[in-house]
Amino acid sequence: MQSFLEESIFRLGFSMEDSLPRITVFGKKGVAVEGHKGILSSSDTVVVFRFGKERMRIEGERLKVCEISSDELFVRGRILCVGADNGENNR
Repeated sequence: MQSFLEESIFRLGFSMEDSLPRITVFGKKGVAVEGHKGILSSSDTVVVFRFGKERMRIEGERLKVCEISSDELFVRGRILCVGADNGENNR
């Protein structure tokens, strides 16, 4: 029996072997990012990073990049929004 994650990935046309970026939100307290391609900007209210050709942003309060490696990062703080970034100030 497939897990919900495995079934969802299959329905989207991918397999578990594909190298897909992943974002895991832990309530309003933190965000784990796997597969990022670099932080573009960071402040205590917004963190912008690349996922391949796409840009993503985390918005919140008292944000802090706590851990970072070549493809993983963890942001703590009061998380308000996680989504696509079009390069403009979305707030």
